Amino acid sequence: NDDMEKALTVGGSLSQTFPLAGDDMATISFDYFRSQFFNTMVFDQETANNTIAIYNSNERSFTDNYQVDFNWTPFRGFDLFATFRYTNAKITLEQESGEKVLVERPLTSRYKGLINIQYAVQRWVFDVTAQLNGPVRLPELNGDLDKAISNPTLSPSYPMFFAQVSYKMSNLTLYLGCENIANYLQGVDGNGNLPIVGG
Repeated sequence: NDDMEKALTVGGSLSQTFPLAGDDMATISFDYFRSQFFNTMVFDQETANNTIAIYNSNERSFTDNYQVDFNWTPFRGFDLFATFRYTNAKITLEQESGEKVLVERPLTSRYKGLINIQYAVQRWVFDVTAQLNGPVRLPELNGDLDKAISNPTLSPSYPMFFAQVSYKMSNLTLYLGCENIANYLQGVDGNGNLPIVGG
């Protein structure tokens, strides 16, 4: 069944500006959004061994996202931005027995944090970013959804770092940068068959 996915997203945002370190103003905001799925395409790796089941489901499925943002410009040309997002994502999987189980959506990061510092002087812009990626639930490839609920297998959290320098001309911007400075890679477990995020 190739029915289109159907979902409703509702939420809101609150923002507050306040003085910080003298006359400098900072802004903090809080966002919450919920996506309620009425029909979702499921790529199920957990129903049976060595099988990926692809099907439409109108069973319970939702995602809650909570996010806090902080912006501050302590002096002209220098900007500090920090954000943290927490995700609660659930999906219903249908077992071979016909039982339907609500579990944490696999391969979805539970949280993510980021700090960005940018400094601009004349035509130069210097930018540094540090990002922390939270754990994801790894699929129970043996079909043990009870374990997925009571004691899920999680990937480790891991950081990533980025830096760039830009030089702006009238109609051209020159850019030099580096992504994933610490060279963090995806790997496998000690048996060589379970995907994890790690060194």
